[in-house]
Amino acid sequence: MISNGMNGEVLAAAGSVLLACFFFSLMFFLPKIAGADLGWQQVAFIRFASAFICICLFIAVRHKPSQWPGVVASRQPLKHVIRACFGVGAVGCIVYAAGHMHFADVMTISFTKGGFLLLFSAIFLKEAVGLKRCLAIALSFLGAICVIFAQGQSISPAIFTGPAGIALMAAAFIAAEITYLKQASSGDRLMPMLFIVNGTGTALSALLCLLSDQGMPWTGWVPLLLLMGPLAFVGQSLNFLAHCKADATFLAPFAYVTILYSAVLGWIFFGEALTVWGFIGAGFLVASGLVVTRTPANTIVGAQRVDLSVGQRRHSG
Repeated sequence: MISNGMNGEVLAAAGSVLLACFFFSLMFFLPKIAGADLGWQQVAFIRFASAFICICLFIAVRHKPSQWPGVVASRQPLKHVIRACFGVGAVGCIVYAAGHMHFADVMTISFTKGGFLLLFSAIFLKEAVGLKRCLAIALSFLGAICVIFAQGQSISPAIFTGPAGIALMAAAFIAAEITYLKQASSGDRLMPMLFIVNGTGTALSALLCLLSDQGMPWTGWVPLLLLMGPLAFVGQSLNFLAHCKADATFLAPFAYVTILYSAVLGWIFFGEALTVWGFIGAGFLVASGLVVTRTPANTIVGAQRVDLSVGQRRHSG
């Protein structure tokens, strides 16, 4: 029997986030594994373009051509376009920071997104944020400060010009993207969301590639192109389903498992490990998550179902 007001749908949402985090960890780690001499603009383009190709193939296989316009038609396309802009910014920041720091430290700082998300959810989604969640916000940012200290940087506006500050900016971008995901998941379907987000991300990152001075090397593209797209596609789908079943502030702490995923990947492939300050910072982030999970308010958002093939939403009750 599930207690504390947590039913099967809420647990399924938490499990979906845990699995999505694993796919996203692999996706962000692939540029380092491939060893390609790519700038963040090129990596963002590969990530969004390969995912967009996967989505188009999925739609083409599952639906007749006459059904395609209806499958990708969105009720609120502007929100998805804005989400894509935040997504490109998040990918760019993480890729840049990972090129100058240990991957585990980058992902640890990026999970300050929980603190940003609590703030954004309270302001824009009108979700309840009481004293306990204010404590969670403080613990979240304290965790980031610990990792920033580990990089030899002081807390000042200058940190935003360094890799630790760039990773912190990634956290803000991710939180903003999740906030828009929460709004979209309550009023739109899965396929239009994926199609518009990845299509917009492809176009925006392609423009950034054209505007950058860095050339476009072709070495190392095969593993990136083959794996980044499917990983992003599956991860986004799992995140969408999760946010249809539970509040963004409830789901945020479960994503902290990415710190563990990134530490294991960094250790296996590059002998990297979290620094002492990194462990302390991760501890504060986990504590932040525990505070939120012990706050039952606004946990369930309703019994909703999403049809992955046609994308029609069905409401029960």
